[in-house]
Amino acid sequence: MKRLILSLLFLSFSQLCFAANKCYYPNGLEAEDHPCDPNAKQSVCCSGGLGTVCLSNKLCIGGNGNTVRGSCTDKNWESPECAMFCLGW
Repeated sequence: MKRLILSLLFLSFSQLCFAANKCYYPNGLEAEDHPCDPNAKQSVCCSGGLGTVCLSNKLCIGGNGNTVRGSCTDKNWESPECAMFCLGW
């Protein structure tokens, strides 16, 4: 019984962690990216691809060397932590 309770607690906690770390494109659609700072309330996100690097200027360098704007943990893109480049608005 103790093992079952611990397992349920772990699964509940892991779901909270995953829900808090979702990333979004400027149009509000969910991205498969990962937050550059998973401990921050809001963060720029970059893809989890091999060789992808988060930069301090809120851009990402992909494994192929291309510089790209990633997504953001703020679904509405109102946070100053979101990269406000190339939005096309």
